[in-house]
Amino acid sequence: MLLTQEDCAIDEYVENPSIGVAVYQAQLLRRQLRAITREDYPAAAIRIRDVFDVVAEFVESQLRSLYDPNRPHVPTGPAADYRLQALARIVRTLAAYLRFLRASSPTDCPPAIQLALEHLTRLYFPSVTTEPGAATIPPTSSEPPSEGTPSLPPADPRSEPHLAAICLVRPQWNYNFTYVAVTTLLRENVLLPDVLDPYEYFLPGHSSVVEPSETAPEELLAALWRRRFPQDASSRATDQVPILPEHIGILSFPRLDTEDTLLLPLLAHELGHFIDFSHKPPLHRRNPSWQHVDSSEVEAACLEAGSTPPPERLIQYQEWLSRLVSTCIRELIADLLAVRIMGLGFFVAQAEFLKTVGRWDTADVSPRSGYPGFRYRLRTILEELWDEGTLGAFLDSHATPDKDGTHKTLRSRQASANALRKYLERWQARLTAPANVSTRTDDVEEILVRKVVEPKVTTALSEIRRLARAAIPGSKVAVLSPTFFDRIELIRNELPPLIEPEIPHCFSEVLSAAWAYQVLWGEGEEVKLTSRASETDGLGERGQEKSWEDAFEEYRKTCRLVLKAIELLPYESPLHAAPQTVG
Repeated sequence: MLLTQEDCAIDEYVENPSIGVAVYQAQLLRRQLRAITREDYPAAAIRIRDVFDVVAEFVESQLRSLYDPNRPHVPTGPAADYRLQALARIVRTLAAYLRFLRASSPTDCPPAIQLALEHLTRLYFPSVTTEPGAATIPPTSSEPPSEGTPSLPPADPRSEPHLAAICLVRPQWNYNFTYVAVTTLLRENVLLPDVLDPYEYFLPGHSSVVEPSETAPEELLAALWRRRFPQDASSRATDQVPILPEHIGILSFPRLDTEDTLLLPLLAHELGHFIDFSHKPPLHRRNPSWQHVDSSEVEAACLEAGSTPPPERLIQYQEWLSRLVSTCIRELIADLLAVRIMGLGFFVAQAEFLKTVGRWDTADVSPRSGYPGFRYRLRTILEELWDEGTLGAFLDSHATPDKDGTHKTLRSRQASANALRKYLERWQARLTAPANVSTRTDDVEEILVRKVVEPKVTTALSEIRRLARAAIPGSKVAVLSPTFFDRIELIRNELPPLIEPEIPHCFSEVLSAAWAYQVLWGEGEEVKLTSRASETDGLGERGQEKSWEDAFEEYRKTCRLVLKAIELLPYESPLHAAPQTVG
């Protein structure tokens, strides 16, 4: 039909945003969420999908409520223009977060990695909800209008653990390991009470409060969840209602390293961030003095550098130095939690990773990023590994001198234990040797970091260790059992490092054994293969290429054997039993 002024107010069409477009985008978002199915994605992705869709469904209904067919381009209600744009922005924000779910598909992320990190989350996360509905709030007396849009099928609570924390693993294009606090993203960008609940259906009186409640976003999400999944005595008794997760975290690894199984322990560092931020307040913010930089400290360091900055510049320095301290402490806590989770495997993986991206001659704290320097970071991890006491005692108990007539298997264990102790002692000597760090006496920022940030981090380190040990107590810390050496031998014989019957919570030992094999045997085998290039006669570049290909396949074989072991680990073990102690 021809558009005429009688059919539609053309001025309104020109001046106002299109409500129909916003509703259409909300519908598209919900269709894309429905494409995240349990047949194609891990259970954690389905749980997160449900959270996103609970919000998307409500936003769609609210966008529809702004529509008046008599004036289709004029939003209805107070501050309607602002609310329309704010609701549309939430739709687009949630659509951007879909990338986390899509990247978690089995074609992009090996399911064994997801299962392993879910297991670690269950074992080490500080808060587990066991009572159905514990994360919800009672319904309010009045409800906003609902359009009855179709809902996604919830995850089946009978087949999945009721965890307060949901951890999803996905690859990313950037070469880095990262943690994304989805709970924080939702709180800051999506769960906005003024936008989602302007009429105070769910949070009565929130608009009249000068200082809004810190828990308002969580309360709002819980109310929306209850609206989607109402509970009664029958559903609670039969456990039919899915539980709203309190914490959602995305752990990312470089897509380039999807098949490099030996780098899996580095995800424990990102899990450490997840554990850190789940505490209230986060562990790295426990002590207010860590983030406080006194102006007198800044002035003294500036004077040493021959600088007298104006007051406003001093304030900027204070804020910058405070951020550096916070960042460094945050990273060290994640490292300490990770080494307690993964043990020896984390130290070796972190050392091999950092040697490709870091330098020996760096300061203890990076002035650019606030991250702990290469040496300082590894030294802190290794000290925690030794201070726990179990690793040194374990190696000593198996590193007795060789004797004539000793059983072949025992001699192999002795040799491996001795070699591993020498390897770790060599690292210790390298990391405690005097650092050859070049410093400039005229660089104000470098002097500020050295005189202000590094002392504060060093002073805080003992308390940081205490917090990490309290978060992961000794009863749960990763230790090695006598099966450790059997796993090394299995890899040497080209078999997955699995023991029958398997011990509980052996994921960390499998990765530690994999790295022990690589240090003791795997690297040597690869060197032998690459050295064949000089021994080939007449093959030239073809022979050299073949030798590198053989070395690649040798390392890849180790990764595949370890991945197969991870796939077959008994994750159904009791979640909170104490790990196997050293025998």
